[in-house]
Amino acid sequence: MTRFRGGGQIGRVQSSWPFVTFEVLDHEIRLNTVVQEVTIARDQIVQIRCQRGLLVSKVIVEHRAPAIKENVQFWTFSPDAVMNVVRGKGYPAS
Repeated sequence: MTRFRGGGQIGRVQSSWPFVTFEVLDHEIRLNTVVQEVTIARDQIVQIRCQRGLLVSKVIVEHRAPAIKENVQFWTFSPDAVMNVVRGKGYPAS
């Protein structure tokens, strides 16, 4: 398991840095905020992509998990490190 700390959003609920953890495991991705936690299984992940900003980048998890809000984002100052781990674990990433 690899864990990153940053900010994030699940649905409409946002949490700023450093109150969110993004965990990349062999068979699932976890995003933990102050108020909620989501776990998305590998087979429910469509794509993980990075949207770069001036200061903070978003790692966006596109999925087809019906019980989880559509908008799942992790905000980080180190997008390359996060995406390298995601790719290294074999998740679909762009």
